[in-house]
Amino acid sequence: MLVFVMDKNGRMGHPTRKCGMIRRKLKQGKAKIVHRFQDTIVVKIFDLVIDEDKTVDCKFILGIDPGYSNIGYYVIKIADGKVYDILSGELKTRTEKIKGLLLECKMYRNGRRRHRRKRVQRLQGSVKFRHPRWKNRKKHQFQPTHIHLIQTHLNLIKKIHSIVNFDEINIEYFKYDSQKALNPDIKGVQYQRGI
Repeated sequence: MLVFVMDKNGRMGHPTRKCGMIRRKLKQGKAKIVHRFQDTIVVKIFDLVIDEDKTVDCKFILGIDPGYSNIGYYVIKIADGKVYDILSGELKTRTEKIKGLLLECKMYRNGRRRHRRKRVQRLQGSVKFRHPRWKNRKKHQFQPTHIHLIQTHLNLIKKIHSIVNFDEINIEYFKYDSQKALNPDIKGVQYQRGI
């Protein structure tokens, strides 16, 4: 388990794996748990003041492997020329469920409209014309699944930043062309023909 220490002023210290002192402070009521994230906790110690001049100079780096259904992440600490793995994991997104939820909303919306038309026809003898409502909708640059995916990435970065004050972010991004690997001279229409 990894424990991040926060002083009484809210400044973050370096992580530690020595939990004896932390356990004693929690039992005595001199500390409390602020965040929990996987196997990492942030503990605020009430009688501690971190002096930034005496802390070990190190660098924290956040790495993200963006994906459609899974997002990989890691945090490393570089100190004294050594690299330490602080936090790593994989986050499963809800993008697969978004389409089903939108279809369910559409089903209920169509049902409401159908019952409204039947009620108006029963009361007035004919279906009353309603002006179209779709013209007042805002245009979005992205689809709902893409908006959710972007927001999930941002929420993950904010959550990790609340635990670790990282200095830089590395995002893995590359495009791989499998047809170009098989045929280096492929161009234009040949991609569609599979030549």
